Amino acid sequence: MTEALFGFLPNLLSGVKLTIVIALSAIALATALGLCLEMLRWTGFGFLKRLNVVLVVVLRGVPTLVFIYYVYFALPALGIALSPIVAGIIALAVAHAPYMAENMRLSIEAIDRGQSEAAVSLGMSKALMMRRVIIPQATRYFMPPYGNSIVMAVKDSSLCAVITVAELTRQAQILASETFRTMEVFSQAALLYVSICVPFIFFIRYFERRLSKEAAR
Repeated sequence: MTEALFGFLPNLLSGVKLTIVIALSAIALATALGLCLEMLRWTGFGFLKRLNVVLVVVLRGVPTLVFIYYVYFALPALGIALSPIVAGIIALAVAHAPYMAENMRLSIEAIDRGQSEAAVSLGMSKALMMRRVIIPQATRYFMPPYGNSIVMAVKDSSLCAVITVAELTRQAQILASETFRTMEVFSQAALLYVSICVPFIFFIRYFERRLSKEAAR
């Protein structure tokens, strides 16, 4: 009974570290790419604003799995050959970047317009206003969806199994094919995914409460 419940965990744990590395690396890169997309909207140039809209809409319309296949199998045709892990991280980052940009946009738009008007009346430049007034307040609105993005990245990292990345799902596939104990193996893999995601969820909630308390002062 114990083996059925927990017997495969030691073997599956070898994939947990890689799952976390892929997810956090992808989220960090997606945050940077999302910020770059959002900055196109800040420039004030009509062409760049339209480019922001086009990129966000188009990228959101492509499945994450297609990005993974494209980066790993299609880019070598252009002379860009990446390892499975690097390809997986880049593909996940590109897939999540437009959602990051949209979350940033919504967080900024949630701030009362009077804040930016007051900053302009004080003679602040747009860059200074964003850095000192808008972004610190927008962070409070940005954190809840950002926490969701981290959890989604952890779960989406399982898609990297299709390009032989030995993360948690791939390890489960290998174990299931060797032992034919599919239910036990994937039940324990699911338990490990929950164990990874829950701490992130509670940390983000704790961070949200701290930001709300600071904003209330």
